[in-house]
Amino acid sequence: LVGPALKNGAKALVIDKVCSQGDLAASLADQLNLSLNEFPLSRNLFSSRTQEGAFISTIRGFGFASSKGGHMYNFDAKQVVFESYQDQKTSTKNRRLANACLSKIYGYFNGLDAIK
Repeated sequence: LVGPALKNGAKALVIDKVCSQGDLAASLADQLNLSLNEFPLSRNLFSSRTQEGAFISTIRGFGFASSKGGHMYNFDAKQVVFESYQDQKTSTKNRRLANACLSKIYGYFNGLDAIK
């Protein structure tokens, strides 16, 4: 990210962690001093508390990717069809994260119907 809107601490900063394009919204909002509440599915990459990782969504599945690997679950096959984690602890943690992300996204979009 470049431009005059960046705060001094963010200029020339290299963020070396896996993230999603969805995280750009909260990251830019932070730089512009806007409310992050407007972007409930986005994370601020400039925060030291933000953990790396990216939720992956496809038409027929979902998964998660990090620097330690990734996985994809396919709804039709009803199973994980790809996994590249090196250890079971990371696999279990990131599968839970993917399920939590999917649940949060579903809840968010399901709640939009009530806004009408």
